[in-house]
Amino acid sequence: MAKMIEMLEEWQENLSRRQTQIQAYNQMSNLSGQQLQGPQNGQQLQQPPVPFNWTHSLNTNQPQFDFGFIMDSITESFQIGVKLGVETLKEVIQNVRATPPLPATRLDGQVCVVTGATSGIGYETAKEFARRGAKVILGCRDKLRGDKIAKELGKEGGEIVCMKLDLASFKSVEDFCRKILQEESSIDILVNNAGVFCVDKEMTEDGYERQMQVNHLSHFLLTRLLLERIKSQDGGRIINISSVAHWMSIGVPRDVNWEMVRYNGFLAYCNSKLANVLFSNELERRLRGTGVSVYSVHPGAVSTNLGKDIEKYVPEQVHGALSVAFNWVAKTPDEGAKTTLFCALAPNLPSGYYDEMREGWMSPLGNNKDLTINLWQLSEELTGVRFNQTY
Repeated sequence: MAKMIEMLEEWQENLSRRQTQIQAYNQMSNLSGQQLQGPQNGQQLQQPPVPFNWTHSLNTNQPQFDFGFIMDSITESFQIGVKLGVETLKEVIQNVRATPPLPATRLDGQVCVVTGATSGIGYETAKEFARRGAKVILGCRDKLRGDKIAKELGKEGGEIVCMKLDLASFKSVEDFCRKILQEESSIDILVNNAGVFCVDKEMTEDGYERQMQVNHLSHFLLTRLLLERIKSQDGGRIINISSVAHWMSIGVPRDVNWEMVRYNGFLAYCNSKLANVLFSNELERRLRGTGVSVYSVHPGAVSTNLGKDIEKYVPEQVHGALSVAFNWVAKTPDEGAKTTLFCALAPNLPSGYYDEMREGWMSPLGNNKDLTINLWQLSEELTGVRFNQTY
């Protein structure tokens, strides 16, 4: 609101200045048709305001208006108006999505695992866990960067451990889980946060389309390998970061590699997000009675690095303008992490799909039995794990 008031004052000052200059021009224009006189009685002819080009052409003594000035005036006022409009929209959006404060739950002595924790929502989630006294295990693709983040987060409290995790590799997932199983007797909270968006089709070392493996298959595998440790702790929680984009999917095909149809990066992303919802709902059903809760979360439109792959496909000027506009209205990463943290901290919170710290509006396909069965069987087939076996 303070920024909006500041912009309004700037706009008002700008308009007042323009009005003064235009009034001066109109006064000068009244001399139209009269011969301009030079200095009289020792008085100097007062010069008009600078923005007006008060000159004599070869054919007339009338004042000439500087149209460049009026265009600058329009441009400046338009820019301020657009900024004010965006700030107003942002204020409205923030008021609409205003959320209550997070629960005061402490996590002392608890173990939390967060994937994709070096930036964005994952970083903010891990930081809040650390502030509340938890031991936080960061799953990081870039181990060097992860170590720096772990040192930084260690200042918040708790204990921070960074482990190498590349979700584009099943072997890396297995190594990550094996190390955790060796060191931890229980896990209280698992946040499957990491995700990618690809415009072009990319394949992983395991031979699968990158978005489906990173966003769903590897988290399916990781969850299964750590499940016994989560079940051993009463009240364990599993949180899968999905997206409202799951509404755009009409189902998850068996052709996860897009070999039968032309690849569409956005639709592939939407399919992976629907897979997150289907997986969460079926996992919750299978874990009833164990004390483990399962959530899928839409974090909102958040300013993160998720869409950085789009830059090379959009002209620099257009991308810059779109980025500025999006960042004006998008959530910050700490705001985007609120629903994830709510699902991790709120006492006695029922399993389900959550958005803006409350139960969200899930696509009807999220409860489709045929889609759920097919995805579950396909996921077990592609990852090589079974949820009815012990690992």
